[in-house]
Amino acid sequence: MTQVSGRGFHRAGYATGDAAEGHDYLRALYTAFDVTIDGTTDDFQLRSDVLQFGAAAISRLRHSMAVTMFPRDGLGWPGIFQIRYPTLKIEVGHRDFRLGAGDAIAVRQHEPYRAAWNTLDADVTMLDPAMITDVAAEITGRTSPVTFEFATAVSPLAAAHWHQTVTLVQRVALANAAHTNGALLADDLSRLLTTTALTCFRNGTMTDAILPPTRTSPASLRRAIAYIDANLDTPIRLADLAAAARVSPRALNVTFNRYHGLSPIGYVHRARLDRAHHDLRSAQPGDGESVTGIAARWGFSSLPRFGVYYRRVYGQPPSHTLRKT
Repeated sequence: MTQVSGRGFHRAGYATGDAAEGHDYLRALYTAFDVTIDGTTDDFQLRSDVLQFGAAAISRLRHSMAVTMFPRDGLGWPGIFQIRYPTLKIEVGHRDFRLGAGDAIAVRQHEPYRAAWNTLDADVTMLDPAMITDVAAEITGRTSPVTFEFATAVSPLAAAHWHQTVTLVQRVALANAAHTNGALLADDLSRLLTTTALTCFRNGTMTDAILPPTRTSPASLRRAIAYIDANLDTPIRLADLAAAARVSPRALNVTFNRYHGLSPIGYVHRARLDRAHHDLRSAQPGDGESVTGIAARWGFSSLPRFGVYYRRVYGQPPSHTLRKT
Protein backbone atom coordinates (compact mmCIF):
# COMPACT_ATOMS: atom_id res chain seq x y z
CA MET A 1 0.00 0.00 0.00
CA THR A 2 1.32 3.42 -0.98
CA GLN A 3 -0.38 6.74 -0.42
CA VAL A 4 0.07 10.45 -0.97
CA SER A 5 -2.22 12.94 0.71
CA GLY A 6 -2.68 16.66 1.06
CA ARG A 7 -5.34 18.72 2.76
CA GLY A 8 -8.62 17.80 1.07
CA PHE A 9 -7.04 15.05 -1.07
CA HIS A 10 -6.01 11.47 -0.42
CA ARG A 11 -4.44 9.09 -2.91
CA ALA A 12 -3.82 5.40 -2.22
CA GLY A 13 -2.65 2.43 -4.27
CA TYR A 14 -2.86 -1.29 -3.56
CA ALA A 15 -1.79 -4.40 -5.49
CA THR A 16 -1.68 -8.10 -4.65
CA GLY A 17 -1.48 -11.51 -6.26
CA ASP A 18 -3.28 -13.23 -3.38
CA ALA A 19 -7.01 -13.69 -4.10
CA ALA A 20 -8.11 -14.04 -0.48
CA GLU A 21 -6.11 -10.99 0.57
CA GLY A 22 -7.36 -9.02 -2.41
CA HIS A 23 -11.01 -9.76 -1.74
CA ASP A 24 -10.59 -8.86 1.92
CA TYR A 25 -9.20 -5.53 0.76
CA LEU A 26 -12.21 -4.96 -1.52
CA ARG A 27 -14.60 -5.77 1.33
CA ALA A 28 -12.87 -3.18 3.49
CA LEU A 29 -12.85 -0.58 0.70
CA TYR A 30 -16.34 -1.04 -0.74
CA THR A 31 -18.76 -3.34 1.07
CA ALA A 32 -19.19 -6.82 2.52
CA PHE A 33 -19.88 -9.43 -0.17
CA ASP A 34 -19.97 -13.14 -0.90
CA VAL A 35 -17.70 -14.23 -3.74
CA THR A 36 -17.68 -17.24 -6.06
CA ILE A 37 -14.42 -17.86 -7.90
CA ASP A 38 -14.46 -19.47 -11.36
CA GLY A 39 -11.12 -21.21 -11.95
CA THR A 40 -7.82 -21.22 -10.11
CA THR A 41 -6.23 -18.32 -8.28
CA ASP A 42 -2.69 -19.06 -9.55
CA ASP A 43 -2.48 -16.02 -11.84
CA PHE A 44 -4.66 -13.70 -9.77
CA GLN A 45 -3.84 -10.00 -9.89
CA LEU A 46 -5.67 -7.14 -8.23
CA ARG A 47 -4.79 -3.47 -8.47
CA SER A 48 -6.72 -0.62 -6.91
CA ASP A 49 -5.95 3.09 -7.20
CA VAL A 50 -8.13 5.33 -5.03
CA LEU A 51 -8.32 9.09 -5.41
CA GLN A 52 -10.36 10.80 -2.69
CA PHE A 53 -11.27 14.48 -2.81
CA GLY A 54 -13.64 16.19 -0.43
CA ALA A 55 -16.67 13.95 0.17
CA ALA A 56 -16.22 11.85 -2.99
CA ALA A 57 -13.74 9.33 -4.34
CA ILE A 58 -12.94 7.62 -7.64
CA SER A 59 -11.34 4.21 -7.50
CA ARG A 60 -9.91 2.43 -10.53
CA LEU A 61 -10.24 -1.31 -10.02
CA ARG A 62 -8.40 -3.92 -12.11
CA HIS A 63 -9.25 -7.55 -11.33
CA SER A 64 -7.84 -10.44 -13.36
CA MET A 65 -10.07 -13.46 -12.79
CA ALA A 66 -13.63 -14.64 -13.28
CA VAL A 67 -15.81 -14.12 -10.20
CA THR A 68 -19.37 -13.51 -9.12
CA MET A 69 -19.81 -11.08 -6.23
CA PHE A 70 -22.98 -10.75 -4.16
CA PRO A 71 -23.28 -7.80 -1.75
CA ARG A 72 -26.26 -8.99 0.28
CA ASP A 73 -26.94 -5.52 1.70
CA GLY A 74 -25.95 -3.52 -1.38
CA LEU A 75 -23.09 -1.05 -1.34
CA GLY A 76 -24.32 0.96 1.61
CA TRP A 77 -23.47 4.21 -0.17
CA PRO A 78 -24.35 5.74 -3.56
CA GLY A 79 -21.95 4.59 -6.26
CA ILE A 80 -21.51 4.61 -10.02
CA PHE A 81 -19.61 1.95 -11.98
CA GLN A 82 -18.07 2.88 -15.33
CA ILE A 83 -16.55 0.10 -17.41
CA ARG A 84 -13.20 0.55 -19.11
CA TYR A 85 -12.77 -3.06 -20.28
CA PRO A 86 -14.22 -5.52 -21.17
CA THR A 87 -17.74 -6.36 -19.83
CA LEU A 88 -19.69 -6.53 -16.57
CA LYS A 89 -22.96 -8.33 -15.88
CA ILE A 90 -25.19 -7.16 -13.04
CA GLU A 91 -28.39 -8.86 -11.85
CA VAL A 92 -30.78 -6.81 -9.74
CA GLY A 93 -34.03 -8.58 -8.89
CA HIS A 94 -35.51 -9.63 -12.24
CA ARG A 95 -33.41 -7.17 -14.25
CA ASP A 96 -30.14 -7.91 -16.04
CA PHE A 97 -27.62 -5.32 -17.13
CA ARG A 98 -24.78 -6.16 -19.52
CA LEU A 99 -22.29 -3.31 -19.61
CA GLY A 100 -19.46 -2.84 -22.10
CA ALA A 101 -16.58 -0.42 -22.42
CA GLY A 102 -17.75 3.13 -21.78
CA ASP A 103 -21.05 2.16 -20.13
CA ALA A 104 -21.94 3.44 -16.67
CA ILE A 105 -24.55 2.43 -14.09
CA ALA A 106 -25.68 3.95 -10.81
CA VAL A 107 -25.99 1.54 -7.88
CA ARG A 108 -28.94 1.94 -5.57
CA GLN A 109 -27.90 2.23 -1.96
CA HIS A 110 -28.60 -0.90 0.16
CA GLU A 111 -30.12 -2.89 -2.76
CA PRO A 112 -28.66 -6.41 -3.14
CA TYR A 113 -27.28 -7.37 -6.57
CA ARG A 114 -24.95 -9.84 -8.25
CA ALA A 115 -21.99 -8.70 -10.35
CA ALA A 116 -20.03 -11.09 -12.57
CA TRP A 117 -17.04 -10.70 -14.87
CA ASN A 118 -14.17 -12.67 -16.37
CA THR A 119 -11.68 -9.82 -16.03
CA LEU A 120 -12.50 -6.26 -15.16
CA ASP A 121 -11.09 -2.76 -15.48
CA ALA A 122 -13.52 -0.17 -14.14
CA ASP A 123 -13.86 3.16 -12.38
CA VAL A 124 -15.97 3.13 -9.21
CA THR A 125 -17.22 6.54 -8.09
CA MET A 126 -18.22 6.79 -4.45
CA LEU A 127 -20.53 9.66 -3.49
CA ASP A 128 -21.57 10.99 -0.10
CA PRO A 129 -25.33 10.82 0.70
CA ALA A 130 -25.18 14.03 2.74
CA MET A 131 -23.58 15.95 -0.12
CA ILE A 132 -26.11 14.56 -2.60
CA THR A 133 -28.94 15.88 -0.43
CA ASP A 134 -27.10 19.18 0.06
CA VAL A 135 -26.49 19.73 -3.66
CA ALA A 136 -30.08 18.77 -4.52
CA ALA A 137 -31.32 21.25 -1.92
CA GLU A 138 -29.20 24.02 -3.46
CA ILE A 139 -30.89 23.37 -6.81
CA THR A 140 -34.48 22.85 -5.68
CA GLY A 141 -34.79 24.27 -2.17
CA ARG A 142 -35.96 20.86 -0.89
CA THR A 143 -34.07 18.96 1.77
CA SER A 144 -35.50 15.44 1.45
CA PRO A 145 -32.94 12.62 0.96
CA VAL A 146 -32.16 11.65 -2.64
CA THR A 147 -31.76 8.02 -3.71
CA PHE A 148 -30.41 6.91 -7.07
CA GLU A 149 -32.24 4.25 -9.02
CA PHE A 150 -30.31 1.13 -10.04
CA ALA A 151 -30.04 2.09 -13.71
CA THR A 152 -27.74 3.16 -16.51
CA ALA A 153 -27.40 6.79 -17.60
CA VAL A 154 -30.57 8.50 -18.80
CA SER A 155 -29.27 8.78 -22.38
CA PRO A 156 -26.14 8.21 -24.48
CA LEU A 157 -25.36 11.91 -24.15
CA ALA A 158 -25.65 11.67 -20.38
CA ALA A 159 -23.27 8.69 -20.33
CA ALA A 160 -20.75 10.65 -22.41
CA HIS A 161 -21.13 13.69 -20.15
CA TRP A 162 -20.52 11.54 -17.07
CA HIS A 163 -17.40 10.03 -18.64
CA GLN A 164 -16.03 13.47 -19.54
CA THR A 165 -16.68 14.83 -16.04
CA VAL A 166 -15.01 11.87 -14.33
CA THR A 167 -11.98 12.25 -16.62
CA LEU A 168 -11.77 15.98 -15.91
CA VAL A 169 -12.11 15.52 -12.15
CA GLN A 170 -9.43 12.81 -12.13
CA ARG A 171 -6.97 15.01 -14.03
CA VAL A 172 -7.53 18.06 -11.83
CA ALA A 173 -7.44 16.04 -8.61
CA LEU A 174 -4.24 14.20 -9.59
CA ALA A 175 -2.56 17.46 -10.55
CA ASN A 176 -3.37 18.97 -7.14
CA ALA A 177 -3.33 15.95 -4.82
CA ALA A 178 0.02 16.88 -3.26
CA HIS A 179 -0.89 20.52 -2.55
CA THR A 180 -1.11 21.44 1.12
CA ASN A 181 -4.11 23.81 0.73
CA GLY A 182 -6.52 21.83 -1.41
CA ALA A 183 -9.66 21.70 0.74
CA LEU A 184 -11.66 24.22 -1.29
CA LEU A 185 -10.71 22.69 -4.62
CA ALA A 186 -11.44 19.19 -3.33
CA ASP A 187 -14.89 20.29 -2.19
CA ASP A 188 -15.58 21.95 -5.55
CA LEU A 189 -14.62 18.77 -7.42
CA SER A 190 -16.80 16.67 -5.13
CA ARG A 191 -19.76 18.97 -5.75
CA LEU A 192 -19.15 18.98 -9.50
CA LEU A 193 -19.19 15.18 -9.59
CA THR A 194 -22.31 15.03 -7.42
CA THR A 195 -24.18 17.57 -9.54
CA THR A 196 -23.27 15.66 -12.70
CA ALA A 197 -24.46 12.38 -11.19
CA LEU A 198 -27.82 13.94 -10.31
CA THR A 199 -28.15 15.14 -13.90
CA CYS A 200 -27.01 11.97 -15.68
CA PHE A 201 -28.59 9.18 -13.60
CA ARG A 202 -32.17 8.65 -12.51
CA ASN A 203 -32.95 9.22 -8.88
CA GLY A 204 -35.99 9.27 -6.66
CA THR A 205 -36.57 12.99 -7.12
CA MET A 206 -35.16 13.64 -10.57
CA THR A 207 -38.45 14.68 -12.16
CA ASP A 208 -40.17 16.35 -9.24
CA ALA A 209 -37.27 17.75 -7.20
CA ILE A 210 -33.88 17.81 -8.91
CA LEU A 211 -35.32 19.64 -11.90
CA PRO A 212 -37.88 22.40 -11.41
CA PRO A 213 -41.33 21.58 -12.87
CA THR A 214 -40.74 23.87 -15.85
CA ARG A 215 -37.65 21.88 -16.82
CA THR A 216 -39.12 18.37 -16.54
CA SER A 217 -38.58 16.74 -19.92
CA PRO A 218 -41.91 16.52 -21.79
CA ALA A 219 -43.36 13.26 -23.07
CA SER A 220 -42.72 14.34 -26.66
CA LEU A 221 -38.98 14.59 -25.97
CA ARG A 222 -38.89 11.20 -24.25
CA ARG A 223 -40.72 9.62 -27.18
CA ALA A 224 -38.28 11.17 -29.67
CA ILE A 225 -35.21 10.00 -27.72
CA ALA A 226 -36.66 6.50 -27.39
CA TYR A 227 -37.11 6.46 -31.18
CA ILE A 228 -33.52 7.64 -31.68
CA ASP A 229 -32.12 4.99 -29.34
CA ALA A 230 -34.07 2.25 -31.15
CA ASN A 231 -33.19 3.40 -34.68
CA LEU A 232 -29.74 4.93 -34.39
CA ASP A 233 -28.26 2.54 -36.98
CA THR A 234 -30.84 3.48 -39.63
CA PRO A 235 -31.52 6.78 -41.45
CA ILE A 236 -33.42 9.21 -39.22
CA ARG A 237 -35.16 12.30 -40.61
CA LEU A 238 -36.67 15.17 -38.69
CA ALA A 239 -40.09 14.16 -40.00
CA ASP A 240 -39.61 10.66 -38.55
CA LEU A 241 -38.74 12.09 -35.15
CA ALA A 242 -41.66 14.51 -35.16
CA ALA A 243 -44.05 11.69 -36.03
CA ALA A 244 -42.66 9.50 -33.23
CA ALA A 245 -42.87 12.42 -30.77
CA ARG A 246 -46.39 13.34 -31.96
CA VAL A 247 -45.55 17.03 -32.37
CA SER A 248 -44.62 19.28 -35.27
CA PRO A 249 -41.00 19.45 -36.48
CA ARG A 250 -40.81 23.06 -35.35
CA ALA A 251 -42.05 22.25 -31.83
CA LEU A 252 -39.62 19.35 -31.58
CA ASN A 253 -36.72 21.55 -32.63
CA VAL A 254 -37.59 24.08 -29.91
CA THR A 255 -37.84 21.30 -27.28
CA PHE A 256 -34.48 19.72 -28.15
CA ASN A 257 -32.72 23.08 -28.10
CA ARG A 258 -34.29 23.96 -24.77
CA TYR A 259 -33.39 20.73 -22.97
CA HIS A 260 -30.21 19.58 -24.76
CA GLY A 261 -28.84 22.66 -26.51
CA LEU A 262 -28.94 20.76 -29.82
CA SER A 263 -31.29 20.39 -32.76
CA PRO A 264 -32.97 16.98 -33.05
CA ILE A 265 -30.62 15.94 -35.86
CA GLY A 266 -27.68 17.39 -33.93
CA TYR A 267 -28.67 15.11 -31.04
CA VAL A 268 -28.74 12.15 -33.46
CA HIS A 269 -25.21 12.96 -34.69
CA ARG A 270 -23.93 13.24 -31.14
CA ALA A 271 -25.57 9.95 -30.12
CA ARG A 272 -23.94 8.25 -33.12
CA LEU A 273 -20.60 9.70 -32.10
CA ASP A 274 -21.12 8.16 -28.66
CA ARG A 275 -21.78 4.76 -30.28
CA ALA A 276 -18.64 5.13 -32.39
CA HIS A 277 -16.68 5.94 -29.24
CA HIS A 278 -18.11 2.85 -27.57
CA ASP A 279 -17.09 0.65 -30.53
CA LEU A 280 -13.58 2.11 -30.60
CA ARG A 281 -13.14 1.36 -26.90
CA SER A 282 -14.64 -2.12 -27.23
CA ALA A 283 -12.51 -3.22 -30.21
CA GLN A 284 -10.30 -6.25 -29.62
CA PRO A 285 -6.90 -6.94 -31.23
CA GLY A 286 -7.32 -8.95 -34.42
CA ASP A 287 -11.06 -8.35 -34.86
CA GLY A 288 -10.50 -6.20 -37.94
CA GLU A 289 -12.02 -3.03 -36.53
CA SER A 290 -10.68 0.28 -37.84
CA VAL A 291 -11.42 3.96 -37.37
CA THR A 292 -12.62 4.17 -40.98
CA GLY A 293 -14.96 1.21 -40.59
CA ILE A 294 -16.43 2.35 -37.28
CA ALA A 295 -16.92 5.90 -38.56
CA ALA A 296 -18.73 4.60 -41.65
CA ARG A 297 -20.86 2.27 -39.52
CA TRP A 298 -22.29 5.25 -37.67
CA GLY A 299 -22.82 7.44 -40.71
CA PHE A 300 -19.66 9.58 -40.74
CA SER A 301 -18.68 9.63 -44.39
CA SER A 302 -15.87 12.18 -44.00
CA LEU A 303 -13.05 10.71 -41.94
CA PRO A 304 -11.28 14.08 -41.37
CA ARG A 305 -14.55 15.67 -40.21
CA PHE A 306 -15.21 12.69 -37.94
CA GLY A 307 -11.72 13.07 -36.47
CA VAL A 308 -12.22 16.77 -35.73
CA TYR A 309 -15.63 16.14 -34.15
CA TYR A 310 -14.33 13.21 -32.10
CA ARG A 311 -11.30 15.12 -30.83
CA ARG A 312 -13.45 18.09 -29.81
CA VAL A 313 -15.75 15.88 -27.70
CA TYR A 314 -13.30 13.28 -26.31
CA GLY A 315 -10.05 15.24 -26.25
CA GLN A 316 -8.05 12.77 -28.39
CA PRO A 317 -8.08 11.41 -31.95
CA PRO A 318 -10.17 8.26 -32.57
CA SER A 319 -7.03 6.33 -33.56
CA HIS A 320 -5.65 6.91 -30.06
CA THR A 321 -8.79 5.43 -28.46
CA LEU A 322 -8.57 2.40 -30.75
CA ARG A 323 -4.88 1.81 -29.93
CA LYS A 324 -5.59 1.83 -26.19
CA THR A 325 -7.98 -1.13 -26.40
